[in-house]
Parts: sequence; C-alpha cells; structure tokens
Amino acid sequence: MVKDDNSYFYFAHGDGSTAIYVRITNSEVIQYCDIFYHPVGSILTGRWYLLEFRNIDWVADTYDIYLNGISIKSGARMLPWPSASGIARFSNTYPGIGSFWIDDINDSLRLL
Repeated sequence: MVKDDNSYFYFAHGDGSTAIYVRITNSEVIQYCDIFYHPVGSILTGRWYLLEFRNIDWVADTYDIYLNGISIKSGARMLPWPSASGIARFSNTYPGIGSFWIDDINDSLRLL
C-alpha cells in the first residue's frame, strides 16, 4: 500500500461478530480499533509498504500486525462489528480527499 498525505483510509474484515479494523490516518499513523483507537506505528507518504495481518484467531478475536515484515502489534483485539462479515473492505474515510493504492492482496484472510 501507498498513500498520499491527504488520504485517510481503513481496512476491515470480519466473521459476523467481530472484525479486524485497521486505519491509516491523514497524519500517516497506523491504528487498530477494538472499541478505542490504538496507534501502533507510522508510515511516510509516497512509499510502498507491506501491511500484514498474521496469527488471526477468530475464536480469541485477536491478530498480529506486521509492517514490512516487522511486528508492530501482537495480540490486537478485534472490533465488535456484526455487519463486517465474509468480505475484505477498503474505504477512503473522506471520499474525494487524497488517494491510496493497494497492490497484491493475499487471500489468507478468507474465513474457513
């Protein structure tokens, strides 16, 4: 993923009761949400990054966040969100302001 300095976007994927919810703000802060937003890192605009979610546990409602292969958060709690089920969702939080680009999405998030 890469973003410009005005974009503010999020990623969500859920199982029908909880969801992985991670956003990158217009100040380039990476945050995950479990009810509250927790900053876990930052990026620079105009550079490509590999953002990964590993060790996803839909029973314990936890996951780990990696940036460029380095762990930035272990045991992140999922957000209670029943409507985020079975899909991966990317959204620009403020449409029309800024841009972000996603490349090479891996399907390891699919629900089994």
